[in-house]
Amino acid sequence: MAVEGLARLDATRLSYTAKHMHVLPDVARSDGSSEPPTPPSAISGSAVDVSTVYDPMYMLPLLRSIVTYGGEESLIEFVEKQCARFCFAALSSPSRRIRLLGSATLAAFAAAVAKTRRKELRQVCSCCMLEP
Repeated sequence: MAVEGLARLDATRLSYTAKHMHVLPDVARSDGSSEPPTPPSAISGSAVDVSTVYDPMYMLPLLRSIVTYGGEESLIEFVEKQCARFCFAALSSPSRRIRLLGSATLAAFAAAVAKTRRKELRQVCSCCMLEP
């Protein structure tokens, strides 16, 4: 079931969101800041097309569930669909909550890869220096 969920994701859209993660509107402003959230319309004049990005507050917990409860095939699909790139990009978000979700998702991915026997997945972790 996890593989089917990942198959429905658009890798191009995930990659576009990752590329612009650091300038996305901050809808998760519960990290101690007194500033109000930035509405998506406020950045519509910028270079980011907000209608084509994935919401990281939705995607990161979804991706974490997929790597935690999916099998080896879902881990391979996670890498092929640019989901790892999406999680790494979340670490550059101005939102503390999104950064924490990205970190937790990458930690879950590293823990799942540590349990697998697939050599290529372990190579991905060693390239990224991810340790469970």
